[in-house]
Amino acid sequence: MRAEFLWQSAMCDMKSGKPDLALAEFQDYLKFYGTTDLAPSAQFNIGQIHYSQGNLPVAVQDFD
Repeated sequence: MRAEFLWQSAMCDMKSGKPDLALAEFQDYLKFYGTTDLAPSAQFNIGQIHYSQGNLPVAVQDFD
């Protein structure tokens, strides 16, 4: 899967109310494309999803 497609899919899922799917996609993005320019944004979005789900301790770790 190409980086651009995975990124767009994750963003679409996050915006359309599918946080669990978006979370998995952002995690995959970091796993496979962790050195790209969008990797920090993927990590931030992971934190945002955990925060929006009320999982504050994990969100703090994500943002750290």
